[in-house]
Amino acid sequence: MQDINEILAYLTDSVDGAQLALIGDFDGLLIEQYPQDGKDLSELTVQWTKIITVIDTAAKALKGGQIQEIMITSERMMAYAHILNESLFSLVIMNSSGNFGQAKLYSKKINKFILEIF
Repeated sequence: MQDINEILAYLTDSVDGAQLALIGDFDGLLIEQYPQDGKDLSELTVQWTKIITVIDTAAKALKGGQIQEIMITSERMMAYAHILNESLFSLVIMNSSGNFGQAKLYSKKINKFILEIF
């Protein structure tokens, strides 16, 4: 895997029910999204940055250390965020029958490839 788009395509294609994936930074900036021809995910990135920051603050207040991942389910979707390092995270959005286990497995697999680029 050579570029971010290829990495995100691999992640999305490997996870059952995955609809999109992105790489964001903790300044709220969208680094890359897949599919690229879909809706602009910049606002989604900002919202997830806020979610991660609030949950990380709560975890630290409980002396739980820095968070590593977040999983959220709702009526019609599931989301899995994986913290890559102190400035980047990946996010996979799945339909309601998606596979969290695969999201976790493949998110960890792509981690080293993303960090080689950044």
